[in-house]
Amino acid sequence: DLGESGVERYEIEKGLREGLRNDEFRLYYQPKIEFSSGKLLGVEALIRWHHPTWGVLGPDRFIHVAEFTNLIIPLGKWVIEQACRQASAWHDGNLPRFPIAVNLSAVQLTDPSLAEHVAEALRVSGADPAMLEFEITETAAIHDLDQSIAFVDTLKELGCRVAIDDFGAGYTSFKNLKLLNVDMVKIDGA
Repeated sequence: DLGESGVERYEIEKGLREGLRNDEFRLYYQPKIEFSSGKLLGVEALIRWHHPTWGVLGPDRFIHVAEFTNLIIPLGKWVIEQACRQASAWHDGNLPRFPIAVNLSAVQLTDPSLAEHVAEALRVSGADPAMLEFEITETAAIHDLDQSIAFVDTLKELGCRVAIDDFGAGYTSFKNLKLLNVDMVKIDGA
């Protein structure tokens, strides 16, 4: 089993590198609906890999390898760029304005150029920063709380929204949550 999982991880890593070069990834947008009214509140950007041999793969099949190999950095930057382009396209098409949520992993939060990349993606796309909402899991946020606070503050200065996802899954105190200055807290369903 260990040998097979190592071979599979190698194949996924190799495929991820090729997939990034060959533009094999797509974003799908899952609606966020207000339960009581049925009103569309926004969407969440979900990545799918359109692998030429394996077919369409959900993130459960490749994100862990992307994080382990740090390929999540270029993949995450691609997601941010695509989400910004889509927000701008919807706005230019006179469609209703609603935020696009983008998930960030703990590995991405260690990238010192991430905030700069967000600013550049917003500038290049012309997207309204208020239409971009970054979701950071509670566990990722508390891994390096000082770094997370600084990153959240930078995103807020850019005009983006920030949410803590899966709150209650870890051990964050409400004091630490308040330090993060987020717009929304999504409670863990477990």
